[in-house]
Amino acid sequence: MLDIDQTLTQIVRREISVAQISIVDEFFSALKLDAEAHIDAGLISKATEYWTWGKLTSLRAALRKIFERSPFERELDIAIARWHGPPEDRHRSHKPREKRFSLDISDLPHSWLEALAAMEDGLPGVAANPPAPSMIATTKVKLREFAKVARDRGLAMDLTLEATREYEKSLFNRERPLSPVTIHSAMRQVRDFARYIGAKEEVLDYLLERVRFHERRSAKIQPKKEAKVLSLPTYSEMFAIAFEMLGEADRLPNPRHAQYRRNAALAITLFAALPLRVADTRISFGKELAWDEAGYKFDLKVSKTGRRFQSRIHPVFAFFIDQVVLQGCAPIYLSEMRESCFQKRRLLFVNYDDTAPHKNYVSFLWSQVLGTGSHAARTKLHDEFARFGSRGVELAMKACGHRSERTAEAYRTAAFERLALEKVHDDLSCNFSDDEWREFFQ
Repeated sequence: MLDIDQTLTQIVRREISVAQISIVDEFFSALKLDAEAHIDAGLISKATEYWTWGKLTSLRAALRKIFERSPFERELDIAIARWHGPPEDRHRSHKPREKRFSLDISDLPHSWLEALAAMEDGLPGVAANPPAPSMIATTKVKLREFAKVARDRGLAMDLTLEATREYEKSLFNRERPLSPVTIHSAMRQVRDFARYIGAKEEVLDYLLERVRFHERRSAKIQPKKEAKVLSLPTYSEMFAIAFEMLGEADRLPNPRHAQYRRNAALAITLFAALPLRVADTRISFGKELAWDEAGYKFDLKVSKTGRRFQSRIHPVFAFFIDQVVLQGCAPIYLSEMRESCFQKRRLLFVNYDDTAPHKNYVSFLWSQVLGTGSHAARTKLHDEFARFGSRGVELAMKACGHRSERTAEAYRTAAFERLALEKVHDDLSCNFSDDEWREFFQ
């Protein structure tokens, strides 16, 4: 609602110009509204069809000074973004990135494509069961790389001994060296596919030997992921970062930058406690995210296992969800805007113009804010729960959707080593006097 006295005071104080008031008046006159009209982006675009970019941004600035932030202003942002876009963004073409290390999936041999389709249907192979759906996507990537190497070397696109050796060599000759862990994973994926299609015995024997070699080699180093996890802030610090970004979002005049910060604040808090895999973070209101009188809750099928995942969302995290619902609007509009999100089945994470971001958006936000992708949330959760011993490992396994006993044993061993190291450190500290600390360590 317009406060005439306040607007007059703003004009006197030169917080808003008469020219801006004229633009606002022209805008509402152009809308030609009746009492029941609903203002949306389409109506706004039609009313401002011949307006310049500068005039539109001046309108937005004036409305923010005169009115309380409302869903109407969000529609204006969407209209500006969709129909008028900043001059530097108009007609911009985005060329797809050229593939340097792999072929298109359609270039793979027909027999491989048939095998991949059978995997996706859950059918057993010649000597192996199909992997989890999320692993099939990784297998496709490795096969596309394998095929590229075979073609570049003038070899047949087949799992022969020579082609397999050449693929392994190529993993060592990238411009950006691959880690031993990555090379081990690539060879394991090829081995599993070779088993699935029933490759020749000599190829299977070679892959078995090389996978073992790379497993021993990768075990000798600390994975980059582990190093990055150790450098992650604490959970308390993550929340502090998130609240700071929300504060910045409220102050920023640019809606694109403000929405990015709201999305990032939600991503680093919600998925630190509920470490879903990237494939499961494309969440929509009314589909994977539900609402009732008790609050928000997740109800989705986990991509890796196919199991149903249900979890009530704590009010602390619900607060951050509410911020991406409001998108900068006043809290009095929360119920109205939440209802709209569920009616439209809007994605949880959207750009400032309500378009969908890319599928890896949550992990991208983690890497931008915290320096590593959201996959690190699972390792961090295990590290944090490790101090509670075997029970902590069990709880972390359940939270992360891990079922492998081998994985559990690895985390139990890591937890024991960490606790043992802390015990030794504490014991040593207790045996040194203050004078000895000063003499030897200062």
